[in-house]
Amino acid sequence: MSFSSTPLFQQFWSTSVAEISFSRPFLLQAILSIGGLHIDHLRRKDGNPDQYTTKIAVHWGAAVQLATPKLATIDADSCDALFIFAMLTCVHAFAVGPQPGNFLLFSDGGLETEWPIFFYGLKSVAEASFHLGMTKPDRPLAFMYGIREVKLETSPPDELVTSWGTALCQVYQLIGTYSTEDEQTVYTEVLGQLRASFAIVFGNSGTARRADSQAVFAWLYRAPEDFLKHLQAKEDLALTLYAHFVVLLKQTEADVRLCLTMTYYGPL
Repeated sequence: MSFSSTPLFQQFWSTSVAEISFSRPFLLQAILSIGGLHIDHLRRKDGNPDQYTTKIAVHWGAAVQLATPKLATIDADSCDALFIFAMLTCVHAFAVGPQPGNFLLFSDGGLETEWPIFFYGLKSVAEASFHLGMTKPDRPLAFMYGIREVKLETSPPDELVTSWGTALCQVYQLIGTYSTEDEQTVYTEVLGQLRASFAIVFGNSGTARRADSQAVFAWLYRAPEDFLKHLQAKEDLALTLYAHFVVLLKQTEADVRLCLTMTYYGPL
């Protein structure tokens, strides 16, 4: 996931993505759908009735239908476009807005949540990109695959005296008290990576120094399958860790909004 207010990313979303979409119908359809959601959001703020719901759904359905078969035959020619599409599938969920009972990675009442499927799709394309040579430094778009390169294996050596450091230290104590041996292994690994993400985003203060979307989503990218199962089962410690991830997710809000604006309107 590559969202940022830096000139490089602004150029990427406003120019590169648009250029690639002209030769990739599934990407163009996805952009039209997300652009429609953006317009719909603005019209709702102005008190105007929704006029775009059907068209938005048609474009999005067409995009998914066109892109899905291509994931099975991904190659160097299609990898960039499919990765951008995978990012947009995740953005689409944010553009749609909050849905009752849908908590992004899990839901209440047996409701289906598509976001984990889309994120797994992004992960599979990101892994394929390495084997296809798409991440070589001399490639102009290599930077967008940076999520797989974010290092979360090394947590800060000492507990930083910050509000987030104190909070995560308390979570560590909860894990030691209320988890089984197997659960403790999973939760401790996840917590260590979460601390690394917080250190990248917040540093040694309680205020975000930079909304690094790749550092934020890298935590989810590396989350083990066992943790996601605990989360979908709504186990208390998994929910506690996820709640702290949401704090990081909040920091990307402005950049995701900028991505929507840049994709639809072009450079500001």
